[in-house]
Amino acid sequence: MLHGNDFSQGARDALMLALDEANRLGHEYVGTEHLLLALLRAPDATSVELLARLSVDVDELRSTVDRIVTGGKTAGCSAELPYTSRSKQVLELSMAAASELGHPCAGTEHLLLGLVREREGIGAQVLIASGVTADDTVRAILSLQGSSQDGAATNAHTRAPPGAQVTRVVIEVQHADGAVTRHECDTMRDAIVFLLDL
Repeated sequence: MLHGNDFSQGARDALMLALDEANRLGHEYVGTEHLLLALLRAPDATSVELLARLSVDVDELRSTVDRIVTGGKTAGCSAELPYTSRSKQVLELSMAAASELGHPCAGTEHLLLGLVREREGIGAQVLIASGVTADDTVRAILSLQGSSQDGAATNAHTRAPPGAQVTRVVIEVQHADGAVTRHECDTMRDAIVFLLDL
């Protein structure tokens, strides 16, 4: 399990769900299609609320992905699967989006934006075909942030100022044997590289 100020708990949960989706489909990798399916699974995820604001039918999106994606032949359940290069790019784009919007960490809304901005993977193609654009997603994120009762007033102590420079990222990794290792990175990019190499 990953901890730190890179992804929100909701985003980390979504990444675990993406692994579940890859296993469900019998794939040996986590692709953009798995990331999208994961973002559609949690009814209380910010990404689902954003899609509703964008007038996108979540059930239809899920059905579209399931129609497009061919099941693999891998049996069983793997606790670790490699991310495709496009999925890695989505993670980088989502963290960049969070920084760009002045948010302290990447949430499911930033993962959704990262998918759209990646443009080439199955997840991006399905979203784009449904009329989702990066600009509309950014506007929906800002609108949702502005209308939230849990906005700046209640979260001022945890929200980084817009444009704040990241000086340290702390990541804790819990291993299967219960051991926890702690890693400190000087930049967000170093943290992304570390996470993708796990």
